[in-house]
Amino acid sequence: MEPRVKVHVIDLAGGPLAGVMRSSDELGLRRDWNCIRRGHDLTSKQVYEDLQDVIRTDPVKLAPYVARDDVLMLIARFDHSVPTRYQIRLWRAFGKPRADFVLLGHYTSILALPAHRLSIMNFLEEKFAEQPQHPVVGTVQAKK
Repeated sequence: MEPRVKVHVIDLAGGPLAGVMRSSDELGLRRDWNCIRRGHDLTSKQVYEDLQDVIRTDPVKLAPYVARDDVLMLIARFDHSVPTRYQIRLWRAFGKPRADFVLLGHYTSILALPAHRLSIMNFLEEKFAEQPQHPVVGTVQAKK
């Protein structure tokens, strides 16, 4: 939502965040989720609903404020850290922008980095070429 940011490259992100946190296989997230649930005697559904209420900067909520054409996403089809279904939800929230889909997981997606780097560079070159050029300040001539 920062107006100065004109181009967005989003790698392996998803939303809503409460869903990512509930579904992730990441050990730290699993441990924290279960600690919150047990410590407050809540069900997983209750933790999810409470998080939905308090997370204000969820990328899915903010996505409609970003121009779809200014977004490039990398989506891992076999991601269990940021489950693919949440990456797809974020992609849809952005209006299905340009995306690179890789048939890898969260950590193995690093293997696709060389190809993705080329895609990112092409995207950035294209987007910055579209930016309006500032007029060149020339010399000022004195009136005669």
